[in-house]
Amino acid sequence: MPSHLRMVSCKFIPFVQFFIYMKFLFLMYLKYIYYASFWSNHLFVALV
Repeated sequence: MPSHLRMVSCKFIPFVQFFIYMKFLFLMYLKYIYYASFWSNHLFVALV
């Protein structure tokens, strides 16, 4: 039983790490889009 649990955890841990990494990338992507849209609107208003 412990060996089976160890095997399952060895298969499961990289999946969890990958999920956390993708979540982090997604949050950074959203933040980048938010700031990019904010600054483009700001510059557009300043130019107009």
